[in-house]
Amino acid sequence: MRNRFRIGIYTLVFLILIPIIGCNNFQTENNGETNLSNFKVFWSKDQSKSPDESYSLDELNRIFHETKLEAGKKEETTQSVKELVVKTNPGEIKTLSFKIWNTGSKTSFKLTSYEDWITFQEDKITVPTSSEGIENITTAYCYINLPEDVPFLPRIYVIDITGKNGESQRLRMNIFTDSDWVGANGSEYKPDSNSFPKDIIPCPDGINSWCPTIDIDSKDKPHIAWRESVGEILGWEIFYIKWNGTDWVTADDEIFDYKSNNANVSRNGTSSSESVMVLDSKDNPHIVWHDWNYGENSEIMYVKWDGKNWVCANDEVYDPKTGNANISRNNNSSQLPDIALDSNDYPHITWNDEGNDNAEIFYIKWNGQSWICANGEKYDPNSENANISRNRGNSRDPSIALDFNDMPHIAWDDFSADVTTEVFYLRWDGSDWVTANGLKYDNTRFDANVSRNTDQSFHPSIAVDSRGYPNIAWMDYSYSGKGSIFARWDGTCWVCSNGELYNPINGNGSFSTSSAYYSCLALDYLDNPHITWSGADDIQYIRMKGTRAPNQTKWLENDYRWVNSIGQTVNNELQNYNVSTNEGHSSDPVIALDSKGMAHIVWMDDSADDKFNYKIFYLKNNSQNMTVKKRIKGNNDPGKNVDPKDD
Repeated sequence: MRNRFRIGIYTLVFLILIPIIGCNNFQTENNGETNLSNFKVFWSKDQSKSPDESYSLDELNRIFHETKLEAGKKEETTQSVKELVVKTNPGEIKTLSFKIWNTGSKTSFKLTSYEDWITFQEDKITVPTSSEGIENITTAYCYINLPEDVPFLPRIYVIDITGKNGESQRLRMNIFTDSDWVGANGSEYKPDSNSFPKDIIPCPDGINSWCPTIDIDSKDKPHIAWRESVGEILGWEIFYIKWNGTDWVTADDEIFDYKSNNANVSRNGTSSSESVMVLDSKDNPHIVWHDWNYGENSEIMYVKWDGKNWVCANDEVYDPKTGNANISRNNNSSQLPDIALDSNDYPHITWNDEGNDNAEIFYIKWNGQSWICANGEKYDPNSENANISRNRGNSRDPSIALDFNDMPHIAWDDFSADVTTEVFYLRWDGSDWVTANGLKYDNTRFDANVSRNTDQSFHPSIAVDSRGYPNIAWMDYSYSGKGSIFARWDGTCWVCSNGELYNPINGNGSFSTSSAYYSCLALDYLDNPHITWSGADDIQYIRMKGTRAPNQTKWLENDYRWVNSIGQTVNNELQNYNVSTNEGHSSDPVIALDSKGMAHIVWMDDSADDKFNYKIFYLKNNSQNMTVKKRIKGNNDPGKNVDPKDD
């Protein structure tokens, strides 16, 4: 398994590593001023090593899986490196040593930091004159004392090293905190462990746990739902739990106990599957799933927690015997639902409905009294008035998001083009289903096609940004294997994360060329995408990040890049975005962001079971200590936020 040793190496090396930053061959110009053109940065495991024993950049890449080290002019086994990775925690002082040497006459340098918690033993360093060609070396010390409330980690901080003539070189430090992935209670994730604490595996006693879903409440606590194998016949049921700060509990705050079946929501005996859960403005869960217990075909079920009971949309207590939570209620096979809540906490639900040998995308919403279609017409299960795709190919696996006007945006994969599966997108504009450019949808022209490429494009995940524009991530087999694509609408056209026009021919929207099967997208308050997916039997995670100027919180324009959980630039060859890093099969990840912009991910994994049954894994990112605007719960528009200074 690639990157299997990554966590262990990080923990070992960063705790003992002392970077040696050397300025090699500082020559004195005719005017006696310092020339920094040959500035070098060296790394070593300990201070006793001399610069000529330092690791080369290639060696560093192998040791750290570090892709942000910038290579300059190569000399023998060493390369110029101007960016260091520093792992530290609040309350501890991290010491970096700078070794500066030259073969010329006496010279001096000034060290400048832009943060008051990054200091030096001396900010002016003098290097004596060398004699008989022997380099004179002076060691300087930099201290990093990370405060508790420092925002925007991981991020880049800089130190300027300036010569007498004002010429300077900038040293970049990527600072992040310990344990970048932890459980709900802060337990460090150790992928090689034979056992995991309950805050990482919520249901260790479960027989087989599949297809989790997650949302984060107003206190940044995770809520999780999944399908669990229970009973003598090992039927599938929908389970729901939440973290209360010390333990996993059920909706009524009872300590979760698998053997007592107290987290079972569906409670109907045989086959409840593919659940999706979201939280409303009161942190109450709403869950949809498809169920095979009510007739010959599967149906879409919807329930919500009202503080005392699981109830239907009309507040009638859910009865698993009668199936009164059935909202599709037709003779077709209704599957793969998705849900979003509007500003009134009313559910909007989409699913694929298979009838007449063709699967179509259906959409309905609750208006407080009944289930209606987008145009306000009451949903009729015996007609197809909820059908929005209305084309000749199979339309499946929809994903839904709402904009700031509570209008639905839906993406799905579609086989209407008769060549391969493509990703389609529509939104409701108040009168019609329209494409991204606002034109009325024509189901004969394939004008809803976003991917428009040559091989399978499937399993889209959609989010709507603060301008009301769709952002979509999907899996794609069109570009030298099974990769991943991200595209967003900019008001005129589909573009990549960096604003470049999306090109379906060359796949410039790809954020991963590794094997990929399942993706999930979330946007932070800056509208930057966070994406998780399963590939090569591991869970991957990346996010879009821009560079910030020293002491500034504003993004620098046109400087965006995909980074991993600790802020390192993504490298597909090294796959330095691997989260699970274990020997098992890790699949079906789902992501949610909390009020600090930290990613929380759940997935199914068989690495913790000697019978290769799946367990639900949960982790949150502990290194993204970002102060962000908070989303108003109950409104799915990321643009309607409040700034921290207004809290």
